[in-house]
Amino acid sequence: ALEQGVDAIGPIPADRWDTDRFYSVSPQQPGRMSTRWGGFIDHVDAFDAAFFGISARVAEQMDPQQRLLLEVCWEALEDAGIVPADLAGGRTGVFV
Repeated sequence: ALEQGVDAIGPIPADRWDTDRFYSVSPQQPGRMSTRWGGFIDHVDAFDAAFFGISARVAEQMDPQQRLLLEVCWEALEDAGIVPADLAGGRTGVFV
């Protein structure tokens, strides 16, 4: 996004929640939001929970950023040519 100058902020996708139901022009109104915009991850429902040994129920409760982190860490291992199974039982950790 930085390299391409992409603006990652856009309207709240209709499939996320009913914006009109929660929107208020007053930022002080409890339980309401005062914007119709945000940063959203596309294809948030495409996460392969079973691949990571996570139940569908737990995956549904996870923050999409956690899902993305798992995918990026896995890609980093692949890009480095590291076989994850070779790390089992070793002194390896991922720190973010």
